[in-house]
Amino acid sequence: MKKTKLVVAIMMLIGLAMGTSLMAAGTEPLGSPREVSTLDHLLWISTNSSSWGDDFIQTANIDASATNTWNYNGLTYDGWSPIGNVTTRFEGNYDGNGFTIDGLFINRTTNYIGFFGYASGATIQDIGVTNVNITGAEQVGGLLGRNYDSSIISNSYSTGSVSGSSFVGGLVGYTYNSTVSNNYSTGSVSGSNSVGGLVGHNYLSTVSNSYSTGSVSSFFSVGGLVGYNNSPVENSFYDSETSGRSDNTGKGVPKTTLQMKTQSTFTDAGWDFTTIWNMDGITNDGYAFLRVFAPPTFTTWTGASSTSWCFAGNWVSGVVPDETMDAVIDPVATQPVIDCVATCKDLTLHTGAVLSHTGGNAVTVHGDVYNSAGKRLIVGGSIILYSNINIED
Repeated sequence: MKKTKLVVAIMMLIGLAMGTSLMAAGTEPLGSPREVSTLDHLLWISTNSSSWGDDFIQTANIDASATNTWNYNGLTYDGWSPIGNVTTRFEGNYDGNGFTIDGLFINRTTNYIGFFGYASGATIQDIGVTNVNITGAEQVGGLLGRNYDSSIISNSYSTGSVSGSSFVGGLVGYTYNSTVSNNYSTGSVSGSNSVGGLVGHNYLSTVSNSYSTGSVSSFFSVGGLVGYNNSPVENSFYDSETSGRSDNTGKGVPKTTLQMKTQSTFTDAGWDFTTIWNMDGITNDGYAFLRVFAPPTFTTWTGASSTSWCFAGNWVSGVVPDETMDAVIDPVATQPVIDCVATCKDLTLHTGAVLSHTGGNAVTVHGDVYNSAGKRLIVGGSIILYSNINIED
């Protein structure tokens, strides 16, 4: 026993000397679909390939910048280990739910590199991977390395930088017999062959209603939007000024920066600016952005899973209220219990609603408290509610 402890201690010291820490196994995301809200949840998914056929829903923005010190190989850090590979593909569904994963780092010399490495028959939607720093060999993308066999990538985007040798894209490296629709990428992309601002290599797939703006560099089969292409690229564009490309060969239509920031460029091509896209001249540096990533202004309590205020599945929006969001409590069967450090902007308590507290926890209301009739019960400004509240009229 003493020898075992000594070995562990020595290993920990070696790890510290190399500037890295021993990685834990992560935390299993629970629920159906599995709810993902932390980097520990992502680590668990990455290291448990038996879950790669499951359904996931992200419930918070995740800071993944710590991945730049993951998986030390004796010389450098490999960083994030992609979900899905040539042996075990990701075949489930991942709903980003309008949230982002920020600062993902990968520096590997292998194929199928991205947040997801290899997806087959999967659906990946409503996810943003921001400020990525990704390097791989072949089939490298900010979100996904290889999109294969009827997989669907939609309503998603990437920013940062992506590089590799061949089949490199800002969002997807290689797509085969699949769909890429309503996506965009603003990051820089570089490689030697089949390199595109959004998709590196498009084979027997459909790319539609998408755009890219990042710089693109390659020696062969290069494009502002798609590098190599033999299939439909529909109603899709790229910024010819920021990308450094001007090809107009069926791989996306080049537009000036001014045209890319003009809504009619896209509405004339049939883009949906009512439910999918938006443009306000400010957000996303004036380029079009996806509505699913606009933060909700309010959310209503459902009690669908438990009494816990801080469980995202108990709110209509799938988001726990914060100081920017109004919270509405309806008199449903399961009423909320403040079991954590809770907050919201305005708080509306409808007739019959009961707000309880446990463990000395409280909710800080940064706005006002209202009843069903819209009557202001408590007037504004960082009110901390410790006591139970029962609204009867």
